[in-house]
Amino acid sequence: MANTQPSPGAWAMIGGGAVTLIGSFLEFASDTSAWGTGAFPIVTLIPIYATVVGVLVALKTFGNVNLPAQVLGFTWNQLFLVLGFFAALMSLFWLVAAENTGVGLLLMLIGSVAVAVGAFLTEKEAAPGTLG
Repeated sequence: MANTQPSPGAWAMIGGGAVTLIGSFLEFASDTSAWGTGAFPIVTLIPIYATVVGVLVALKTFGNVNLPAQVLGFTWNQLFLVLGFFAALMSLFWLVAAENTGVGLLLMLIGSVAVAVGAFLTEKEAAPGTLG
């Protein structure tokens, strides 16, 4: 039976992944989306990272999907933290570097920060008092 009570961290990762994906289809900068000409594949990594985290957390939480305990020596929470951190960092750098930023970039920044914070909360829930 699937766990139907997601933690606040899981909700943040699922919601952040959804917000990032939605924002990726809106104007990113200079009348293009994250999937448009000139943005693909560099900008597209932001919604890919955040959406992968959101989907995997949703599958683990609501679906009856059993993922292996570790991937290449890392726990899933550690991987979620790294992917969320990179998505948030890339969004922040694009906000500083891009000209004529659009609402899509802002939504991707908000969503990717939510993924990173959710992953951090989930990591803290898994091992109180430690980060690793």
